[in-house]
Amino acid sequence: MKRTLLAALFLAFSGVPCGAAEAPRPALREYDILRAFPPGRLAALSAGDIPDANGFTGNNRAHGSWIESGPQRGSCRGVIAAVVAGDLAAADNAWRGIDVTFAHQRPDGGFVANPQVNGKIASAFNANVETTYFFLQELGHAILVIRQSPHEAHFQDRLAALEPKLRRAADYLNSGYDTMPPKSGTR
Repeated sequence: MKRTLLAALFLAFSGVPCGAAEAPRPALREYDILRAFPPGRLAALSAGDIPDANGFTGNNRAHGSWIESGPQRGSCRGVIAAVVAGDLAAADNAWRGIDVTFAHQRPDGGFVANPQVNGKIASAFNANVETTYFFLQELGHAILVIRQSPHEAHFQDRLAALEPKLRRAADYLNSGYDTMPPKSGTR
């Protein structure tokens, strides 16, 4: 009897409904969550993610030349912020970074890697899989937001053209799946 009373008191004060079932809430979509950010906040967070005149972001922009695919994930964040803001001209501008990345795709699905100023290069298989992973992770996020937005039709042709390239990149990534966990925290 004492346990039943304690359980009832806990439920009464915890906000857990007793008896009547709550109507299920619709699942929140990523696009909706990002739209809930205060106006301008997402744009401010991604201000450095707009590609330069060459379509480069991140370290590629800092070096002024193509180094590897991973730094290009910034362009994906730029697309996300622009889509959420409903600014399709800015989204098109940020998309240039995605186009530039896929212009550097190799036949095996990976991406060209060139030496950095310090001599490091992500051409070794493990390093190339890792940099490909980081770019594809953010690109997948951008595609999810685009597809959940009212602007999906604007990107329809680009997404269709990207699909075979994405499949090759995903196959490449899958071929090196066992190399990813140590640095990317997957699994």
